[in-house]
Amino acid sequence: MRFDEKLIHLRKKNMLSQESLAEKLNVTRQTVSKWELGQTKPDMDKLVEMSKLFDVSVNDLTDDNVFLESAEEKNINKKENKSNNGGNRKIILYILIIIFIASVTTLSYRIASSIKEKKDAIKEEIKKEKEKQEKKQQEMEEEFKEQQENIQNKIEESKKNAAKDDFNRSYEFWSGTQTSAIVSKIIDDAITNNKKNNEHLIEFMFDGTSYGTDANNIKNIKNSLKDFNGHEIQFYEISLDYDGNGYVNKITIETM
Repeated sequence: MRFDEKLIHLRKKNMLSQESLAEKLNVTRQTVSKWELGQTKPDMDKLVEMSKLFDVSVNDLTDDNVFLESAEEKNINKKENKSNNGGNRKIILYILIIIFIASVTTLSYRIASSIKEKKDAIKEEIKKEKEKQEKKQQEMEEEFKEQQENIQNKIEESKKNAAKDDFNRSYEFWSGTQTSAIVSKIIDDAITNNKKNNEHLIEFMFDGTSYGTDANNIKNIKNSLKDFNGHEIQFYEISLDYDGNGYVNKITIETM
């Protein structure tokens, strides 16, 4: 498993955006993006910080022969083994309790005057113990159900964050100072999105004028783009705005 795949897996598992991870590591979002695209690799200092942040050894991060999923499964198996060992101790404890009750019962039979009293006491004790165990079992089942629901909620949240990151990635990659060719590409991508994705429409602003989200209006921006300003290359500054759910919903283009 390559480092870039591990970084994407760990970032999404910990529900971090590229911006959030970049902030924690004191780097730019573009640096994180290049790591995840496999274009560059972090230095040892950043690997150590990632190791602490994700609770993974540096060797597990850098060794392509290590699969994070396998390491997680081993941790789960260790926890299950600990749980099984705890269950065995409980079984031994229950056996000892049963042996004790049996000894008391045998002794009670030898005392004729208290046979019935002792039998009733034992029955009552067993009944209470059974009720106690049933209550404990019910509590454990409810706790397990709650844990499963929490896990499912985290999975759903992770899927939503992954979808949002995937939607934003292409626009965020080209934000900043760009040529007219790059601006045209972003416009084409946004037009394609607005035709197919009514849920996350993107509005365009060009030099202070809003062109809305309609494809035909946005196309008009391309007619105003220039490759050169005299003998100099014409550059444009691209900035992004986001809606309340974190999706890019507005692209502003300013002629430099």
